[in-house]
Amino acid sequence: MDKVALREAKLEDIPGIWKLCSGQFDEFRDSLYQDFYDLCIHRWRDNPARAPEHVFGWVLEAPDKEIAGFLGLVPMKVKIADRYMTAASGTSWAVDLPYRSYSLYLYKQFMSWGDRNLLFDTTAGEIANKFHTHLKLGMNKIPLVDFGETFQWILRPEVLVERKLKELASKKKALTSIYFSPAIKLAALFGRFRFLRNSRIRFKCGKLPVEPVDSFTDEFDRFWEDNKRDYGITIVRNKEFLNWRHIKTPKLAGKSFVFACRDKGRLAGYIAIAKRGYMNSRPGHFVVTDIFYSLGRKDVIRNLMNHAFSFAKDNGASTFEISGFNPVIMNETRDQRPRIFKSLNWTYWYKAPASEALEISRSGTWWPSGCDGDLNL
Repeated sequence: MDKVALREAKLEDIPGIWKLCSGQFDEFRDSLYQDFYDLCIHRWRDNPARAPEHVFGWVLEAPDKEIAGFLGLVPMKVKIADRYMTAASGTSWAVDLPYRSYSLYLYKQFMSWGDRNLLFDTTAGEIANKFHTHLKLGMNKIPLVDFGETFQWILRPEVLVERKLKELASKKKALTSIYFSPAIKLAALFGRFRFLRNSRIRFKCGKLPVEPVDSFTDEFDRFWEDNKRDYGITIVRNKEFLNWRHIKTPKLAGKSFVFACRDKGRLAGYIAIAKRGYMNSRPGHFVVTDIFYSLGRKDVIRNLMNHAFSFAKDNGASTFEISGFNPVIMNETRDQRPRIFKSLNWTYWYKAPASEALEISRSGTWWPSGCDGDLNL
């Protein structure tokens, strides 16, 4: 095989990156080029955290000039104790099958960027876990107990049953008649019975007003400044980031909805949820992408969760999901009887420059969320 070139990615490479990723990731498999292009532009060029050191990523260029591999960056700004740090998360690491032996080239380039900057992998899968664990190039698991749990509430199991049977029917023609038979109705009824106990969130708490948010204003900047000291390590949530992440999302990232809770007229917290938009997503799949509130105010988070769940249910949700948050937040919803899944892989890793590593280890609790890096984006 002729030599493959490793180089910095350019926006002009997006057509080749789309061709590569649409063959490797389910969420892009049937995507339109324009939708994929819009997602790339949103993740990188229009990202308010982007700084001069943020490259678009790196590509492997085959001898015929086709894109044979890609590993991108999503710029981030992270609060570490009292400091803001430039950071980035990797995204869309893919290599064509004939060039898989070159995967390490992309990975080492990614690690090299982390020698000088704070680096994250917020959606690490099986292969990334093996690389992070065995190559020992500085990646560390974020230090949180029980991190990696996913909580789901099933509201319309018939949607999930129908989807599964449709997938089976498309693979085996003999099952097509089952998909169009009364069997699907019986399976749906069984599903409703099976998931009855996992089909609601209803906290008992004093009621506080919750309202929709159409745009993040200066009020949210002030709320961030007033509460950030309670969150040791977390993504910076100023209004520029929040509008970019939750209001101006591209089609492939889904439709976002934000709700704010008030106490005597003052902002007390907010929650963001998204209806998944990726191709091949489960129909009606709603995911909590962000929660930020005055810590200790259990009444606030409970009112926010009650409202978000009711909104999702009223808008056709088949599944309501939360994952990727600090255990303080996850444990608030544990007694609401979710279905609990434990990831086989550790999904959230970081690498800090040697000069910053000690400070980070002393900077208090990690507060990851569903809007970090390329998570849910």
